[in-house]
Amino acid sequence: MDIRELYSGLRRIQNRGETGNAYGGCGTVDEDRDVLGDFFDYVVEKYEDSMPPWAEAFMQVFSWQFQTLHEGAEAYYSNEYGDSDYVTITRVAAFLRENGYDEIAEPYGLAAADCEQYQYPEDKIDLLPDDWIETHEQVIWDFYVDILEKHKEDFA
Repeated sequence: MDIRELYSGLRRIQNRGETGNAYGGCGTVDEDRDVLGDFFDYVVEKYEDSMPPWAEAFMQVFSWQFQTLHEGAEAYYSNEYGDSDYVTITRVAAFLRENGYDEIAEPYGLAAADCEQYQYPEDKIDLLPDDWIETHEQVIWDFYVDILEKHKEDFA
């Protein structure tokens, strides 16, 4: 998909006053439903050799939200898909804090655990942000829109 079409879809969703998430899709119009997933795919392809920090943050927050809504946050924090290890999570949490996304950085980083893949520690289960993600869709949506708009020129 063309990057201009992706940004047009993002704007249409915003203009309708709608939001979306990584798991359930975006808005009420089928044409725009997959815009976040399409952005994710575009970022993966564009930056496969060298991922800038903002793009990594977008991808990790997308994966975090998707996996939490689909399987529960433990899947993300136990690195079940091999792309959310402790070092990555702490690096992204630092980026989020340093760039003014504190409302996401706190719940995102709080549950990070230096553990083996598939071995999330039982004593940290209470820190998993499943409920937070379910009740803060607007905050996460605003992050997606903000970071994508700020880096629109990077796709040129």
